[in-house]
Parts: sequence; structure tokens; C-alpha cells
Amino acid sequence: PRLPAGDGSGELRGGPQGQGADRGWRAEVLTAAESAKVVMADAEVLDSNVENLIHLKDLNEHAILHNLRIRYKEDKIYTSVSSILISVNPFKLLPLYTPEVIDDYREGTHGKPPHVFAIAYAAHTQMLGDGINQSVIVSGESGAGKSEAAKLMLQFLAEVSNRAAKSTGKGAVTSNLEQQLLQANPIMEAFGNAKTLRNNNSSRFGKLISVRFDGNG
Repeated sequence: PRLPAGDGSGELRGGPQGQGADRGWRAEVLTAAESAKVVMADAEVLDSNVENLIHLKDLNEHAILHNLRIRYKEDKIYTSVSSILISVNPFKLLPLYTPEVIDDYREGTHGKPPHVFAIAYAAHTQMLGDGINQSVIVSGESGAGKSEAAKLMLQFLAEVSNRAAKSTGKGAVTSNLEQQLLQANPIMEAFGNAKTLRNNNSSRFGKLISVRFDGNG
């Protein structure tokens, strides 16, 4: 939050200094030019528990970036903005894609944190409920995790489809389909990947993956 200046010519700003027990605050005086760029901090933006940014009273670029930053520091890499899911590559392994997590999200997404599985669940559910084709667009810069996100959604859809198939006696066929879907991706990438500054295995092409379902899902 902004602090008032003592003489009207500038403003005081505090910042952390030191570590542990010696951690304190130092004050700096802003110039008039710097002060003109200072905006009031919305307390909601400082709350890492805000999972859908559409609920912020003042939704702007600064608020989005700061909220994503503090959530990222707590390994909360998924954040919603209405029906859009923002994903920040953690560049490390997180326990977010275990079989238990898949089972949790295929039972529904109400009251659960934003997740790439929640996007796949919504598309699959709306496809069956409305009988209308669904599309999921995955976009981002090099190294953002687009290929991984696509593979995770395919994995989730295969699991959900396998569960539906078992109820109709087609489980073995669907299990084979799951392996085909997940094994096709490395073959595709072999034709057009390259090393970049941010990604050792960056896709050099766009992908269109179509998955067809029967009436049972």
C-alpha cells in the first residue's frame, strides 16, 4: 500500500531488508515522477487464495501479474480467469497429476482448485450433455508447457473414456486407444522439434488433435 509523504514532495516506500531475526524495513523517498506512477494496492491482489481472478474488483494487468506471481511462489501454478485457465510452468515436478488427482477431478470440479484436468472435464461433460463438439485452445510462448498440457488433457480424457467404456464392456478397446493417443505425441514431435533458450525440446509446429467419442463418452 502507498504511504503518505512527510512534506508533499515524495512518498515513502518500505522494503524488506536482512534475513531471519535481523529482517527489517528500510524507507525510501520517491521522486515526484516516480510518485506519479504509484497506484494503490488492492488487498485482494495480495491474497494468493484468489483462484479465479474474475472475482477481483479491479481486474487489470498489474493485478493479474502480481497475483500469478504470489501464487507461483506457493506452487499454485494454475489460476482461472472465468473459463480461461492460466498455467505457469514450474520447471519442477509437482504432485498435481497423480492417479488420485485424476480420480478426484473426474468426479467433478465444483469446489476444487483450477487445474488442467478441470478444463478437460468441462469439455468432456459439455460435449456429452449438449451433444456439441468442444475445442480447447492451448497457447503460450516457447517453454510455457503447451505440449505437456495437451498430453495431460489427453491422459485425463483417456481415463474418463476408459471408465465409461468399462460400463459398456469395451474397456479393453479403450485402454488400447489410450496408449495410442499418448504414444503418438513423441512420433509427431520427432518431425519438428528444436532446442531453444527456454526449452530443450520445443515443438516447431502447430498441432491439431481430434478425438472422437461415441454417445457413452
